[in-house]
Amino acid sequence: LSQQNQTLEKILEVLYENRNNEARQLVKQGLRHYVNNEFDEAEERFKKALEEDTTNYQVLMNLAFIEIHKENSDRALYFFNKAKSLPEYIDSPSKARTLWAIARLYYANNDSQKAYLFAGEAAKHDNPQDPKVSYSLGVYAALAGEKDMALKKIETAILLDSSYFSRCVIEPDLQMIKADILSLVGRLSTQAESLAKRKLAETMSEFSKISQRGLHH
Repeated sequence: LSQQNQTLEKILEVLYENRNNEARQLVKQGLRHYVNNEFDEAEERFKKALEEDTTNYQVLMNLAFIEIHKENSDRALYFFNKAKSLPEYIDSPSKARTLWAIARLYYANNDSQKAYLFAGEAAKHDNPQDPKVSYSLGVYAALAGEKDMALKKIETAILLDSSYFSRCVIEPDLQMIKADILSLVGRLSTQAESLAKRKLAETMSEFSKISQRGLHH
């Protein structure tokens, strides 16, 4: 029985690997069609891959994106939800990617509350040092009427990457809190100016000390 079990395990392992290889080939073919905007052909390949592995994260995500191209948000949401729950193992970046996609889908459907909810979940699985994460969450918060959270996250984004300083002022999705945004960037500008003046004064002081030491020698 032991030998038989070992043999069966090897057979199953080979079968599983063959199924994986076939699914991978189908995914590669589907992706080639997808990048060439051949969505019907891509969908056909991805659905065949799904028959090989109904829990394949990449396949489920790609099918969701195809449904978005077909302007079928309900079906896209169906595949996104499967992508974040069915795979046996899904790492944090992949989970974040799915949750951000769901947030964008609700945003496109003008459901700001759900968009913000899923953006918040996505941020928990994403890189906290990525300014785009903080900025995106801030925008979703603003749209959902969470002004304090929006300003907090946008400030974090600016401190991580100064390019968001000007971007947030012209962001269409932040127009409802434009006065608060201008107040924020004004405060950060004043702080930056004060810091620069203090650093300059410290540098000049050090130069003065060096010059004094030079004179004494």
